[in-house]
Amino acid sequence: MGFPGKYDKTDNGRQLTSKLWRDFNPMALAGNPADGWMVLNDFHMLPDVLSYSLTAGGAEGTITLDGTAANGVALLSAANTAAGDGPNIEFLGMGALPAKNAVVAFEVRIKTATITDSHFVGMGGGSATAVIDTLPTDYAGFWVTDGGADWTFGQQNGSADTEVDVYTAVANTYGKLGFRLHNGETEIYVNGEPYTHSLTAASHPSATDEIFPILACESEGAAAIMHVDWMAVGCLTA
Repeated sequence: MGFPGKYDKTDNGRQLTSKLWRDFNPMALAGNPADGWMVLNDFHMLPDVLSYSLTAGGAEGTITLDGTAANGVALLSAANTAAGDGPNIEFLGMGALPAKNAVVAFEVRIKTATITDSHFVGMGGGSATAVIDTLPTDYAGFWVTDGGADWTFGQQNGSADTEVDVYTAVANTYGKLGFRLHNGETEIYVNGEPYTHSLTAASHPSATDEIFPILACESEGAAAIMHVDWMAVGCLTA
């Protein structure tokens, strides 16, 4: 059985991380939507429900499908090499509420053509039009903004408590980044492995505000490109 029917435990392969997605059964949820939902976009087509916005620079760039890649891949590309240019995409049709007893999960498999630009993958509050430069009040996600290879995971609920260097990127090499939110607790997964952290419940995204998947790619002087093999988002209700 091929993707997305299989889950894997570790590595940066194409399957979802099994421990992160425990309790998520897409077939069962499809028959009982009151129990929650799960969306897996393998990018054979672009979703209709997204907000496409300008980042800090003068051009927003593009999101397209990579016609040369097998299995479906989305390309986020900065419009040019001017610092601050690039797409900031919020999937407004996939909002999740980290309410009490609910589970919110997110995972993405990406690679970047360069490791000298800025990127964000995760979830945040609505109308996050320049997430790399101004993080939403409520968010949980991974980012790199210093023109280096080291990605940070952070979350915020009016205050922030971040983990530095959860993942070291290699140019043109895929990696999987994901998290799971439940009752003030955050689980972080990097290439299928749980990542030990010291995040506090006080920084957990608000239980009363929806958060939405966000992908952002911003030039820092190079032709920034992010390849997104797939993105999975889900919410189990209380």
